[in-house]
Amino acid sequence: MKTPSITKPPSETERRCPELFQVVVQCTGEDQQRELYEEMTKRGLPCKLLML
Repeated sequence: MKTPSITKPPSETERRCPELFQVVVQCTGEDQQRELYEEMTKRGLPCKLLML
């Protein structure tokens, strides 16, 4: 039986997550979500649409 190889744990730099600053807006419906998305992307802000 072959022994699995052991790898060293990631360094502090490798474990660090990039710093993110986000704003989450709860919309009243799809129309408002679309309107806000269009407004923010026109301003050049990267946006993601989510429905939970």
